[in-house]
Amino acid sequence: MSETDNHQFEFPSAGIRVCFRGNDLFLTPKMRAEFEDKYVGRVSERTMQSMLVMAQNVAALCERAKQWGDFGASFNSWTSFLSDEELEERWKEVVHNSHIYMRRVRKQTGGCLTWVVEWGKKSHRVHGHFVSDRWMSVDQQWDAKDWRNSLMGRCNMTKVGAHGYMWKEMGKGLGRRGTGVKLQGCMGDFVGKCGMRDFVIDSPMAECRRLACAMSDVKHRGWTEEDNRLARGLFQSWLAGRMDLGEEYDRYREAMRGAGRQVEHGDSWEDEEGGDTDFDVASFQK
Repeated sequence: MSETDNHQFEFPSAGIRVCFRGNDLFLTPKMRAEFEDKYVGRVSERTMQSMLVMAQNVAALCERAKQWGDFGASFNSWTSFLSDEELEERWKEVVHNSHIYMRRVRKQTGGCLTWVVEWGKKSHRVHGHFVSDRWMSVDQQWDAKDWRNSLMGRCNMTKVGAHGYMWKEMGKGLGRRGTGVKLQGCMGDFVGKCGMRDFVIDSPMAECRRLACAMSDVKHRGWTEEDNRLARGLFQSWLAGRMDLGEEYDRYREAMRGAGRQVEHGDSWEDEEGGDTDFDVASFQK
């Protein structure tokens, strides 16, 4: 991985350039190197964008937590007590319920947090995690989750540990996109807070998608699988050296050829393992 300035950096093995448009970037060179080593080429560019957002927000909250004492930031998990059958039908209600719980946590502690909703890889049960710059007592936690019509099951709090856990949530069983329900976000204002628009990602494959758009009638009919195939074909032509995209993209060609990553389809890919599976929601139910 190379760095151009404080708010722009590259992942040359996948030809990815990242521009951070916010203020106070908390992603250190070491953290960005971990992305290059572990995640670049394993996940799609859309997922990587989500991972960068989460990593930035977690790192910012960990830095903010230093002013409150020696404990550091806290890593929190929540589940629902609903049965699998009920949960399948009422998952949107559970997600909404989790927002109430997190707002009550903020009221109890005065802290800020960043959160993610996930579907368990094995159990497919919806649950969530959040990192907060504060800790709460057991009594505060009970009060936060105990209200009329609450659907919260077991809730747990521990040290953040390695920042990577929350990053990897972005590459796991998120699913349910396009339902109008947010799957990640922040609560409270803090230095370094960011969203998806704050990380702009560009790459040779992104340029091939733009070319495919220009060659097709995407504006009138929307993006289709046929457009995907066209963009992938353009990428393969570029990777083989049969087409130029311009120096700003062509300079990555040899690095991408020699990276040993799966570039058959041009874009990065989602592997079957889908990231970390250390958190087993089945063993954490009420």
